Formats: sequence, C-alpha cells, structure tokens
Amino acid sequence: MVRSCVVFKCFNRADACGKEQGISFFRFPVDKKKRLAWIKAVNRDKWTPTNASYICSTHFEGGWHSYDYEDVNYRPTIFHYKEKRSTPTEKAREQRVSKRKLEQEFMEAEKAKKYTEDQHKMFSVFTHSYCEVSSPEHAETAHMEFETTDDSDIISFQDNECQTEPLELIEENKILKEELQRYKEQLLKSRWSTEQIKGNDTSTKFYTGLPTFAVFLWLFRYKLS
Repeated sequence: MVRSCVVFKCFNRADACGKEQGISFFRFPVDKKKRLAWIKAVNRDKWTPTNASYICSTHFEGGWHSYDYEDVNYRPTIFHYKEKRSTPTEKAREQRVSKRKLEQEFMEAEKAKKYTEDQHKMFSVFTHSYCEVSSPEHAETAHMEFETTDDSDIISFQDNECQTEPLELIEENKILKEELQRYKEQLLKSRWSTEQIKGNDTSTKFYTGLPTFAVFLWLFRYKLS
C-alpha cells in the first residue's frame, strides 16, 4: 500500500513522483503529547490516526519534524489549503496560543486519568475493607458517592466484576462482632480463680501443689503482708 499524506487537500504520495520531489513521509508519533499536537494541527473532524497514517515533509519548515517541544517543527505548521497567509507576528502568536492550548489539554487529560484511578482505588478500599464500615448510614452515604461518578467509572467498576454489596458487608461485620463478643464472654468464664479451689483440698493440691486450701490461703495472705 502506497503511503499518502492525511492532510486535507494534500495529494502527495510515496510514489515515483514523490521521490522525485524529495518528499518524505512521517508516521504519527507514539509519544502521547507529540501525537496529540499532530492531531490538533491536522484538525480533521472526528478523526483518529492509525499505524498507516502519515504526514508528508511539505507541512514542516525545512522538511523535517523536531522532537523539541519548543521547536516550531514539533508539530506540522504548513497547510497550503488555508487561504489566509499569516504575518510572522501573527504566526508566532498562533504558535504560542497553540502551545498553551496543547499544554492545557494535556494537563486536563492527566487530571481526568488521575481522577479515574483515584475512584478505582476508593472503590477497591470500600469493597475489601468492610471492617471500616461503622454504620448502615455510613455505607449508604458511601454508596451514594459512588453513584455520582461519571458513566466511564461505572462501566469500569462493572468490568471488574465486583459482586460484593455494601449491605452484605455490613451484615457480615455484624456477625463477626457478635462472634467476638461471645469469645470474650467464654474467655472470662474460663479464667482461673480461687473460687475453683475454695474449700476443696483435692482441687487445691491439683492446681497449686499445696496440701490444703487453708495452707494456700495462709501463704497468699503472707505474700500480701
């Protein structure tokens, strides 16, 4: 397949005629920032480049693109279909405006990405740390907060196939607390005390090695005195 330029009204192709004119063809860059700059410069409505998308060298000053963000050739700037010819001052102003817009759009894209990642982390913590749920009211509030996220976040959560519901977590937490309370009560009952050997010489000898409870009591009071 012969490579051709994607710029509007540019008919340059990587054929014999193009080689004769010394025209080169550059594939759209992989770097996100530079790729976005090229897409904005081409300015085609609802269009996304593919691996087979190229821009020819006639759209760059000097016929070559630059990897320096400050360089004018970081993005294509020459488009012959534009009727208006800008003065050097206007051209410099347009480049500054284009640079600021590109920086702003790139920052907004990064913020949106970070926001989505933070939402995913919050949802993961909420669904896996049920011990932090203090009350049904808290769970309901947290659930409402997640419902206010945009559609892309909701779809992402569904793709994760998370099947744990907040109400189930609250119920499970309640059951665990009840079991813990029962274990505490059993532990208190099982603690050893003098009541178990009081008035029983056989139990006294078994637990303490002393012959009688009276001896144990005398020794206990002696230690306290």
